[in-house]
Amino acid sequence: MRTAAILFILLVLPLSGFAQSLSIPGFNQAYRDATGYWGECPMGTGGCPDRIETAGCLITSLAAVLNYYRTSLAVPAAESCTGSAQFGMDPGILNDWLRTHGGYGRCSTDPVGDCCLEWSVVTQVELMQYENTASTGISSTARAEIDRALGRGYPVIAGVHWGAHCHGTTVQSENCHWVVITGAAGTTYTITDPYNRDVHDPHGVRTTLN
Repeated sequence: MRTAAILFILLVLPLSGFAQSLSIPGFNQAYRDATGYWGECPMGTGGCPDRIETAGCLITSLAAVLNYYRTSLAVPAAESCTGSAQFGMDPGILNDWLRTHGGYGRCSTDPVGDCCLEWSVVTQVELMQYENTASTGISSTARAEIDRALGRGYPVIAGVHWGAHCHGTTVQSENCHWVVITGAAGTTYTITDPYNRDVHDPHGVRTTLN
């Protein structure tokens, strides 16, 4: 079980009807096959230093939800991290597609390059955003939005943080990590965490969040 404050909520809705099933295995951002795909693939554009394995929790969570909605993308060999044409949905395919479709922009926290996801490019699904205004825990409004989405069969991508600061010496304290909320039992949410320490396992970790 993990305890964290939910700071930002992203409801990802299908553009058409979809069966209400929240079986979302999820992907592991740190996964590497024999060639290093997809964890070692570079993210962003313009010299962004990020790689999926270290900074790809958001796009890995988004890829899991797009896969849940059976969304597939095509990436030609020249634009693929693998050097081969790809079709389907996983963090590597989504990242390559974003890199060639204006899917990354500049954020104030980017030391160099364009490393931030441009949500306007993600047109395969409908996005609804909410901010949790509670300083600790989850506000009643945010919890109601999460529960309403889950009740309709819609997964929720949530930005969370695990402590005073995200990591290392950074002063960032919000949306340090992103997870997919897949269900609820009372005040406890079931989630798929996109970070799995086992780099040989392509799946995320199923756990709970208070």
